[in-house]
Amino acid sequence: MIIKLFEEKSAGRITEKNYLMMMRNYENEQTQLEKTISECNTKISEAKVREDKTAAWIKCISKYTEITELTPEILNEIIEKITVRKAEKGANGIRTQEITIYYRFIGKLDN
Repeated sequence: MIIKLFEEKSAGRITEKNYLMMMRNYENEQTQLEKTISECNTKISEAKVREDKTAAWIKCISKYTEITELTPEILNEIIEKITVRKAEKGANGIRTQEITIYYRFIGKLDN
């Protein structure tokens, strides 16, 4: 399109003003398309990382589909960390405490 536009200008079929306006539009469109391509590539890379982590998690957890006892070895393999927040007493007098479990490869699970 840019080559065709240049040919039209060179042949005198469009004015310099129209040429510059159309050229700016093409350049803006090209810049936007390059930005969109970059954003899509970033999303693809992030999806690939998530896919790899999910595959690693499935491989890890599939060994424990029929466990009868939870051992320290199993916990160490499937759990990355556990955070325990300070216990708080609510207005109703009930004590609550937030505990978050972060699994290897996939992080914490959202409820």
